[in-house]
Amino acid sequence: MLEDGIQDKPIIEYPCEWTYKVIGAQREALESAVGEVMGSQAYDLSFSNWSKGGAYCSLNLKVTVETEDNRTDIYHSLQRRSEIRYVL
Repeated sequence: MLEDGIQDKPIIEYPCEWTYKVIGAQREALESAVGEVMGSQAYDLSFSNWSKGGAYCSLNLKVTVETEDNRTDIYHSLQRRSEIRYVL
């Protein structure tokens, strides 16, 4: 830990498999949005869970990322989609 209590940034070795959790109201809309963001890049999308009240669905998106920029670009592209409420 650094003096101000902030932990050092983790070291990630690229390329590596990365999992994003995408959350939204409609499963089909989430799947479509992810497909549009990922384009022709290979990925694996699997169901994760429904929220307790059934209002939200979560999916796990697994993809190989080549660099930190690639990883953050995918994250931001997912965040910009209106069908996706949260990206973790």
